[in-house]
Amino acid sequence: MKLPSLADRHVRGDMLTTFQASTNISSPIRHLFPLKIGGRTRGDRFKLEKDNFRTSIRQTFVTNMVFTDWNALLPEVVESASVPRFKDNYTFRNHS
Repeated sequence: MKLPSLADRHVRGDMLTTFQASTNISSPIRHLFPLKIGGRTRGDRFKLEKDNFRTSIRQTFVTNMVFTDWNALLPEVVESASVPRFKDNYTFRNHS
């Protein structure tokens, strides 16, 4: 049986929380995940804007830790229509 590591499950949980917060308009934590408007980046329309910070303390905030992983996801995963579809796409794309 091939089970994902604890670190992989932790990242998957962070990605799921980010998906729920960025797609649900009434989410109380949506403001923590600002979308990047415009820019020169290719890919999906749900790229997140990463804050610049001067102290290393801000690097450990969950919102700053997930931005790199989230922006690296494929558009098919990020633009999923629902949470179950996101889970399936994430699992299929990252562990197949």
